Amino acid sequence: MRLARFSRSLLPVLTAGAMCLVGTSVWAQGTVTGRVTAQGSNAPLSDARVLALGTNAAANTSQDGRYTLKGVRAGTIERVRELTAHPAFEPKNPNRLRALVSTFANFNPARFHDPSGAGYRFLADQILAVDGFNPMTAARLVDPLGGWRRYTPELGALMKAELERILAAPGLSKNVFELVSRALGEDGAG
Repeated sequence: MRLARFSRSLLPVLTAGAMCLVGTSVWAQGTVTGRVTAQGSNAPLSDARVLALGTNAAANTSQDGRYTLKGVRAGTIERVRELTAHPAFEPKNPNRLRALVSTFANFNPARFHDPSGAGYRFLADQILAVDGFNPMTAARLVDPLGGWRRYTPELGALMKAELERILAAPGLSKNVFELVSRALGEDGAG
């Protein structure tokens, strides 16, 4: 019986570990830490095995559900997109959405600030998609684009363009409209 419960909880554990991989903020390799909890009760799961998909990195959780994986690569935008299509990823679950999207945008600067602008485009797409069913969560995702003035002119222009694209979207919620307008300037024109 205990083994069956562990097997059912294995997929969320693996998914949580994979989602945490995008949170590394180093160029080549780094450390991923996290906490594994039971679905529903959020009670810590001890002795759960956490694996970094596509690597040999693995760890067991401690009594408080915490783990540390060492020597893992930072996630790429392609990997983040793959994870949004994973069956265990549910964008309507704010915790899972933030674990993947917000972690990528806030804690993976090497990939988020890629000179192609792909990270900014991805975040803007997520904000627009989520705004339709959860405006508060979508608004919380705006912040990483809001500092566009602090970056190089090239990166700042890409970030600003995504903010302008969000602002121009039809049916934008008040929450997102307010934060994007503020990020661009009080009148929304920059």
